[in-house]
Amino acid sequence: MRCNDLGRGPRRLNRAALARMTLSAALLAALCACKPMTGIRDAPPAMADAPVEQAPAATPPSRVALPPEACAREGAWAFLEQFVRRQDVRDVFSRIDLRAGARSGSDNFRIALVDNRWVYVDPALPDAQFSRVRLNGRRDGDRFVLEYVRARFGPDDEVLATEGATGRYVFEFRDGCWALTNAEP
Repeated sequence: MRCNDLGRGPRRLNRAALARMTLSAALLAALCACKPMTGIRDAPPAMADAPVEQAPAATPPSRVALPPEACAREGAWAFLEQFVRRQDVRDVFSRIDLRAGARSGSDNFRIALVDNRWVYVDPALPDAQFSRVRLNGRRDGDRFVLEYVRARFGPDDEVLATEGATGRYVFEFRDGCWALTNAEP
């Protein structure tokens, strides 16, 4: 904004500009969360000779920047919103393989937010076609179970009918944050 633009009121942004700004902010947040890498030269001599252990596959490779409430025990819904909106969060906080046809038998993560409405993403349908879903989330100690079913909604967002089977995603609070540990599509 230029100085002479002040006082003219707010400017409207088109979706492309808003998307670029959101992506830039997300990238900046991710870069700010990175820690500098240290090489083996920085390690004390006793550690330099120690064998390097491989982390188990279930351990997240790194952390991503999340709002503090998303990693609180009471923040399962805040975490879910970040998990749904951001691929980097799904990559780090998934303890199961979400690829289609994965050997674990789990399916792709199918829940998304479109225009602030929860939807079911079916890869067999074109990108613009989504089915809205009714979500039921309940927390039991360190577990958060999210059940979803496709639904038709009325004009006041009341559920008119549900369609198909209910699916479940199970998240567990581990290592200071929530993580997806089971999927039953």
